[in-house]
Amino acid sequence: MIGRSGFLLLFFFVICFFHGSPSKSNDFSAVKPYFVSIDKKKAYLREGPAFRHPIRLVYIRKGVPLKVDAKYDHWRRVEDVSGNKGWMHKRVLTSQTKTFVTIREGKIYEKPILNSILIAQIDSDVYGTIEKCKKFWCKVETEGFSGWMMKEYFWGD
Repeated sequence: MIGRSGFLLLFFFVICFFHGSPSKSNDFSAVKPYFVSIDKKKAYLREGPAFRHPIRLVYIRKGVPLKVDAKYDHWRRVEDVSGNKGWMHKRVLTSQTKTFVTIREGKIYEKPILNSILIAQIDSDVYGTIEKCKKFWCKVETEGFSGWMMKEYFWGD
């Protein structure tokens, strides 16, 4: 038989369990969107900002760029290049993002000007690394090529 103190402890546990983490759509702070990337070989995209929420998607690639638009405690609401949205724990993310994904075919040039020597034509959905950026161009490395690519051809920071 549960005594008064046992009942109070059970009541407190139930209240904390159901109110201890937010619902899928409430109690979070919107932030100015910024990019991060996945810092682990395996990361879970969840429906809400808690481990109890169902897994929506599993990423098995380190370096995938994601856009953050909200946060709750240690959780970040993210979106990938394909439009998949959900929540990830901040420990699987890094702000040291230098990764991008091409969103359509792009061209890599020797210098950051259109009449420069064309080094390579890159397909869409290709991952690469950003070395540095100027206003409209970034120096990138992908598919074994290094050169300058216009920012409009890729998604990421």
